[in-house]
Amino acid sequence: VIVYSVEKTGTQTIYYTLKSLQLRDPVYHTHYLTTVAINRIVAGPKTHRKQTKLNEISKLKQRVRFGRHKHWRIITLVRNPIARSISALFHIYKKYEPNWDVGNIPAETVKDLQNHYARKVDNYISQMAKWFEDELQQFFGIDVYAQPFPHEQGYMILRSRRADVLVIRLENLNVCYRQAFSEFMDIDIPQLEHHNRSEDKGYREIYKRFKEEALLPGWAVEEMCSLRYTQHFYTPQEIERFRSAWKTAPDAPRE
Repeated sequence: VIVYSVEKTGTQTIYYTLKSLQLRDPVYHTHYLTTVAINRIVAGPKTHRKQTKLNEISKLKQRVRFGRHKHWRIITLVRNPIARSISALFHIYKKYEPNWDVGNIPAETVKDLQNHYARKVDNYISQMAKWFEDELQQFFGIDVYAQPFPHEQGYMILRSRRADVLVIRLENLNVCYRQAFSEFMDIDIPQLEHHNRSEDKGYREIYKRFKEEALLPGWAVEEMCSLRYTQHFYTPQEIERFRSAWKTAPDAPRE
């Protein structure tokens, strides 16, 4: 079983939930398996934690590559792209501001976050835009866009010779997870083991202020709403709600 999805889509909740069930099959967790993505990670700053994760990815990649006759079960998640990009912003920015005091937020913090977002949003968009083609399709030969996504149900199951895939929307997870996993793996999950949620973190007050005050680049919001990813997994009405939830700067330049 592999929990395999782009970052900041709720994968840790699924991973730790499945681990807690002590399933017969091992459960793995990764965001990337392709050589291009792994090389990009290697090129970044070196840390012990990152090296440990790279070793885990390498071992999993070998298991998948050389276990050609093994049938994999894959869980992958999708998320509102604007919300995902904001979550990625706070995850990265927290590394540079480790001593945020939620009770004393500097006046310039929201502006700093807004500027940081403008510099990084291209990366956030590119991470989402082709993840399914560059990762899942390239590595397992599965095209999630080949059939319509059932928006009301909130999940779909794709079956192939090499792997079965559960695609589930984070927005529907709390409502549909029992039905989805019962159908996909024939298991009952009494409750989710939530991990790594923004509302549980120390920066929730800063996030609230950012949402109230920040101006997102208009071009970025429109580009995220126009992605094939977004158009496939969400309805026009849902996309419009994503768009209208944030204030934008229509003339913001692309950095």
